This record gives sequence, structure tokens and C-alpha cells, in this order.
Amino acid sequence: MPHFPPQPVTVVPVPGESPKRAQSVAAQLMLPCRDQAGSADLLLVVGEVEAWLELEGVKVNVQFDSAAMRHRRKGGHNELLGRAVGVKADRKPSIFDATGGMGRDAFVLADLGCAVTLCERVPVLLWLLQEALSLASVSRYEPVRDAAGRMHIRSGDSRCRLWRLARSFILTPCSRSERRRQP
Repeated sequence: MPHFPPQPVTVVPVPGESPKRAQSVAAQLMLPCRDQAGSADLLLVVGEVEAWLELEGVKVNVQFDSAAMRHRRKGGHNELLGRAVGVKADRKPSIFDATGGMGRDAFVLADLGCAVTLCERVPVLLWLLQEALSLASVSRYEPVRDAAGRMHIRSGDSRCRLWRLARSFILTPCSRSERRRQP
């Protein structure tokens, strides 16, 4: 499979809000910052409180206390992901998520009581994860705050960290073609 370079990210402020935080994030991540960008640009939209990625009008954010994540929490121990890693009432394994991404699966496992370490090498995703974890730690929902307390985010390539975590689970996503082949 060919490797394509990632699309460059441009930081823009949320329309109508102060651009100061967006400018600060752009400087921290060493990304360009503009008042507004073209519709084909991959954007990191940064507001005074919220932030998200946007491409051609499609927004993707990391928000652990969102309605969608609260709905997913209702699955509790019947959550397939929890069963897959062996979560039981008396067994809460330590998890190493080698591909942190948007952190949704990691949050579900932390909500089920597991200590979860996420590793993310893409600076923009790392920043979004750190922001989401910071907001979750002060959420008005106690279970969200508790789960956030069991999550730890590390930067860098997960392959460099694996040797230290030999007894932990490693989560890796399946490619779509592999999922279709499975019965």
C-alpha cells in the first residue's frame, strides 16, 4: 500500500471568537494560522473552549462527555470492546492503545475501569486528545471525570514504547479488507 504524505493542517479561529488561542496553538504545533481558509483545506478550528478538525465542511472532534459517548457508556460491560480485552467485574486489565487516534475506544475502556495509556504520534491529534482529556477531567459527569483519571496520553511512535509494555494489551485497528474476510 503506498504511503501518502498527510495533508497540511491550517489553524483557524472559531468564527466570531478571539483568534488569540488559535494563534497560540498554531505556534505550539508549528502550523500556519489564518483568519479563514479555503474549503479544500484541512483545518484545526480552535475556539476559546472547543476545537475540532474540519475538511470540506465535515467536523470531527474529540469530546468524551458528548451525548454520543454517554450513549456508548450505557453499554457497560456488554460493550464488545470490553469483552474483547477481557474486562470483568474483578478484572480490569491495563491497556496500551498503540494508535490513540480520536481516543473513543480508549475512553470506553477507561470507563469500564481499565487504566489506559494512549500513544499518538500525530501532533494535531495528540493536541486534540490532550484537550479532550483536560475537559473530561472537569466534566459535570462524575463517571466521565473518573474515566479521564484512568487515561494517560503519550506522544511519539508506539513502536518505540512497546518493549516496556510487554504485559499490557496492544490495540491495533484492522484494515477494512481484513474485517470483510473474517466470518
